[in-house]
Amino acid sequence: MTAQLIAYARTSHKTQSLLSQENELKKYAEKNNFNFDAIYTDEGVSGMIACIERNGFSRCFDRLRSGDTLIVWWIDRLGRDYHDSKETAQQLMRKGITIKTVNQNMEFKYQGNSNDMMVDMMLSMLVGHAAAEKENRRASQDAGREALKVEGAVSRKTGKTWEESFKGRPADTERNEKIAALLIEGMSIRKIADTVGCNASTVQRVKKLLDNN
Repeated sequence: MTAQLIAYARTSHKTQSLLSQENELKKYAEKNNFNFDAIYTDEGVSGMIACIERNGFSRCFDRLRSGDTLIVWWIDRLGRDYHDSKETAQQLMRKGITIKTVNQNMEFKYQGNSNDMMVDMMLSMLVGHAAAEKENRRASQDAGREALKVEGAVSRKTGKTWEESFKGRPADTERNEKIAALLIEGMSIRKIADTVGCNASTVQRVKKLLDNN
């Protein structure tokens, strides 16, 4: 039976878009001259749900057979946290699955020898690093939001506070706060649009408001 090439993408927040991950996966396939046999996704699924229990991934896992290859953007797409990502990856490899990542073009698989221990060590290091980066991004976003919403802070140019500058429906305000925090981190307009799930023009409007404050 011919080995399958299967992709999996996920986001854990309803405001994030799968488009960016899917585009990168398709570019990877095109670059390496192959077509996916299937692409499974989970979008906006609660971070409290283990990867193996998510609808898209559970169907993906059931389809995968020994000798198949699973391709993901990065290893942390396979779990809700450090432990879940590592355990899911190990479960896949014990099933005889090779895991390949688009980011950094890495490959993980068990070979039934002493090399498996090195794979586990590398997996622990990389997943731990991804988890630490995620926490750092979250802390940076929170700090950015707080800096923008300092009580009594008024723009020198407009004379408006943060709440007045981004006045609108509650959902829009929450979205704009996230956009503003990501802009402060230095993320590009296009990447922010993909992350938040909005148009680039929306990000540009928020940027203009920030520039005027």
